[in-house]
Amino acid sequence: TVTFGLGSKEFEIVSKAHLEKLSIANNCSDRVDFLEVKEEPEPRLFSQHRPEGFDFVLLEPPPLAPTYGKVDEGMRKYTAWVGAATSALKPGGYLLFTCRSRTMQSVRILRCVNMAIWSLGRQAQVVHRSVAPPSDFPVHMALPDSNHMRTIVLRVN
Repeated sequence: TVTFGLGSKEFEIVSKAHLEKLSIANNCSDRVDFLEVKEEPEPRLFSQHRPEGFDFVLLEPPPLAPTYGKVDEGMRKYTAWVGAATSALKPGGYLLFTCRSRTMQSVRILRCVNMAIWSLGRQAQVVHRSVAPPSDFPVHMALPDSNHMRTIVLRVN
């Protein structure tokens, strides 16, 4: 498992320790890797980190298109993120991608995913797609727009 993320050092340390405990307790993984990315990711960074690739990659970047004026920039960044995550996968691996930008409709997200996978010369199959957050997703009562979450699970060849 690999987690790409942006965030505070405290969060990363707690998350890393928590995931390592879970993986040991459940005998589900012999290795958990965290890669911190400050800007747009370079695909080579992830494939060089673990050349044999990963079976599963969870990609949950922050909202990269927070306003309608930044949709084009957000689409470019999402494409780069998905490309980097895809390059880290073994053939037959799974990519779980979550987008929380309220300005990114499903069609735009799928366009980003398609461009990223096509640019790497790989193919993928959509295993699951959801345009609504799960029932336990936190929504701020004063900000009803905060319930935007789109999820895509891909099997990448």
